[in-house]
Amino acid sequence: MNKVVVVVVTVVALFLTVNAFVLDALGQANTGHDKLNGRVADALWAGQSGCVQRRIDVSIGDLVEGDLGATPPPGHVKLVRASVSDFDICANQVLLVAGGSSPLPSDADIDPALATASVHATVELSCDPLFSPPCSPFSIDIDLTWTGIGAIFRGAPIRGHRVAVCPDFSVETSHLAIAFRLATVTGDVSSGGTSLITGFRSIAYVVENHGGSVIILPGDNGPFHPCH
Repeated sequence: MNKVVVVVVTVVALFLTVNAFVLDALGQANTGHDKLNGRVADALWAGQSGCVQRRIDVSIGDLVEGDLGATPPPGHVKLVRASVSDFDICANQVLLVAGGSSPLPSDADIDPALATASVHATVELSCDPLFSPPCSPFSIDIDLTWTGIGAIFRGAPIRGHRVAVCPDFSVETSHLAIAFRLATVTGDVSSGGTSLITGFRSIAYVVENHGGSVIILPGDNGPFHPCH
């Protein structure tokens, strides 16, 4: 039961992250009607060595965007994303928060039946200027295979609504229907030839998204504008 809760929360967070990435790529269009459909495979590792706790997240996504008010519409969003964070529990100090993304290689795959997924890629990570001490960008090598286990779970649609305050405001309504399957993940995530995940525990899944949202951003002159 706890694993199911973790998976649902992670799926929702990943959906919102990819949705935000697409909006950034569109130059923050004022109003968008967004449909986001496709498949994602995600794997998370957590472990500790001495005082340092580490968390690593790798996801691949093959998603189809449409009808977002842009000309032309963005079409496919195909990414491999990764993040690494280190925290010193003895000194109560953040050591590293880094992340990055790159186009999904052509040989990467997410099975429509959510049975398997795989990726071989290199992603450059940069430190988050808000949460991490400064660091030089560094690359990680990803060589992973997901294998679905158990039945596919189809959750009830998740819906949300958000209204921010003037003068900088945004209105977003969204819904998300998901089908996900827990998975095992094999392979390695390494940097400079050294594994970053050896001995760590992992949780992994493959998921299919069907979602959409309506977003209004500052500068819109449509019928709804709380600052007018």
